[in-house]
Amino acid sequence: MESRNSPVLIVGAGPAGSTLAAALARSGRAVTLLHDPARRKHCGGGVPPRAFARLRSLDGLRAPRAEIGRLSVSSRTGARCEIELSSPLAIYDRAAFDGALRAAAAGAGARLVPARVTGIRREGGMWVLAAGGREHRGRFLVGADGAAGIVRRSLSAPFPPDALSLCAGYYLRAPDPGAAHVGFPGPPGCYTWIFPGPETASAGIVAPLPGWRGDSLRRLLRAWMAERFPGASFDFGRPFAAMVPTARLRPRGVCGGGWALIGDAAGVADPVTREGIFFSMRSAELLAAALGAGRPALYPLLLRAHLLRWHAASLFVRRWLFTGPRADAQTRLLTRSAAARRAAAEFVSGHLAFGRYASAILAARIGGRGVA
Repeated sequence: MESRNSPVLIVGAGPAGSTLAAALARSGRAVTLLHDPARRKHCGGGVPPRAFARLRSLDGLRAPRAEIGRLSVSSRTGARCEIELSSPLAIYDRAAFDGALRAAAAGAGARLVPARVTGIRREGGMWVLAAGGREHRGRFLVGADGAAGIVRRSLSAPFPPDALSLCAGYYLRAPDPGAAHVGFPGPPGCYTWIFPGPETASAGIVAPLPGWRGDSLRRLLRAWMAERFPGASFDFGRPFAAMVPTARLRPRGVCGGGWALIGDAAGVADPVTREGIFFSMRSAELLAAALGAGRPALYPLLLRAHLLRWHAASLFVRRWLFTGPRADAQTRLLTRSAAARRAAAEFVSGHLAFGRYASAILAARIGGRGVA
């Protein structure tokens, strides 16, 4: 096999891997970014406004997007409300979004290798990756290839089933191109969505992995869509499924001697919304800062300082607001309280953290302030 040398090897060219590759290449580091061209990550494609204020990688990104300023929320008991967002939610076609980030990484100087990594070994202080019939060598290895990727499987512990969520759904024509839709069909930790993208919409459902399969989740999704949009016709010919880590972030298991994990491989997705794009890109920036300082061991500390607080609050709020009857109660409150809707608009737009959102909902529930 032919060998090629590079100081930093990144496996996976989604938002996390491409963001890291671009940041390191801009700083003058030699980077090889390996990605499986057959792999596609399925998700809603939503990027909150806070991401554009905080992530350099989104500056001038050439990828088509839809901007949604209205959110419709419904519960299993029939409660419904409309929320005008304080800042629009950007919805990308995920394949185009990932492609634009890869192109930005290549433009910054990263070397792209469109080949699936099939083997990892350590040899004389170097990592050796087998991919595309060649060996690729580097002194530092980064896993950005997802929750079940080869780097995490080889170097860290797999996520247990109760630390994962299953997403399933369809790509189809949006029933209301001007609004995103979220519903709480009943099962704990489960919600549905329809996100209108620039060309097609993603309609999906997510639930904790134990006890669910893709086909059973899709049946629940179709039932919710039929009830939510009576008389509408949907083409269910383009199904998808994906796994998302939703455990509490544990920075201790995300790096070791000469290696690190970012994005879903590190378990940084939001435990409530399962939103991962912003958190994946943020984890990449934090690792870039640690590597730039020549101190990779700083990375878990940076995760703890910048992301762990958000995750801890998310898990608390998930138990208090987003399970079963409590999700119903929250939706009913949103229908009658202008203050609660304003808080929800700020929360969805990314301007309000979980703790402050929970406080605002509690104040509206107890005091009844701002009732429309």
